[in-house]
Amino acid sequence: MSAGRCRAKRAPYWLAVAALSGCAYGAGNAGTVGEAASCAGPVLTTAARAQSGAAQARAVSVTPGEKLRIYGYWYQTCHDTNHQPPPRPFRHLTIFIIQGHGREPVATVDARQPGGTFDVVARLPASLHPGTATVRTSLMNEVPLRLRVKGTS
Repeated sequence: MSAGRCRAKRAPYWLAVAALSGCAYGAGNAGTVGEAASCAGPVLTTAARAQSGAAQARAVSVTPGEKLRIYGYWYQTCHDTNHQPPPRPFRHLTIFIIQGHGREPVATVDARQPGGTFDVVARLPASLHPGTATVRTSLMNEVPLRLRVKGTS
């Protein structure tokens, strides 16, 4: 009988701990992905819609000098607790193509609300050589976009 009373006394304690330690979800934004959901990290992709914060699985095949539409998601400040200021999109992000030790800027963008998104059409450098390359921003903490550079015929 005393064990039952002891559990009953601990129940409010555990409920309070669970309520206070939960991640902020934002009552006004419930159900949105990325913006209110526990600070999703930035992602670069060629997909017009973000895939639940997942990275693009395969490298995109490109040729030197072609135009490529690049989408960015969740490029914004993150506040992972209640009662914080709303997220602000990052500004003046430089988009780079990285191959080997070279880093070539191809565009500058400002993310926008909602969700710190952007899309830009960038011309890939004609100097790319066959092999792999990566698209990154000046933030350098996103899930990068992988490229497979084909040779020119």
